[in-house]
Amino acid sequence: MERPTLILDADTIRLPNCRSVRLAGLDAPELGQLAIDSRGHRYDAGLAASRALLDHLEAKVAEGFVARVVGDAQDKYGRILGSITLEHPDGRAEDVGEWLVQSGLAVAEYGERYRTDEAEARAAGVGMWGGRLAYRPQAWRRRGARAHPMIDRRTGRPGCLVILVALTVLVAALIAL
Repeated sequence: MERPTLILDADTIRLPNCRSVRLAGLDAPELGQLAIDSRGHRYDAGLAASRALLDHLEAKVAEGFVARVVGDAQDKYGRILGSITLEHPDGRAEDVGEWLVQSGLAVAEYGERYRTDEAEARAAGVGMWGGRLAYRPQAWRRRGARAHPMIDRRTGRPGCLVILVALTVLVAALIAL
């Protein structure tokens, strides 16, 4: 049993032993992949999915859940291909991939495992299905799309340009004093 420590993106989680797990059977939007919400506003679907997953995992860990990784195959990047099940001592359990797809934060891909979950999320209009996602993540990558220049792909945080602008504004404000 291991506790997830880092969300690399919504379909890849790093564990304390530095192993990365690529959730099989689904694909989440990439950091910087823009979508349009139900009000017509653009947002970073990859960042939103990653943050929602992090919040969800933190809440589950606070409730006493621990993560069990199942999978022994590796992808070309050396990540474990498998699933993560959150297990509680009282017997409750949750498949993290299923939660992502049911919440509209990832799409079913590379098999049939989560197809019904995706169809239900679409019908309910939850997550990315509440607005408009221009491309499924795999198609977005094939188009050669890149992460939004304001987002650091490694951290999902504002990149150097945003930090530089913020520091410039702060210095200008201090000078004005």
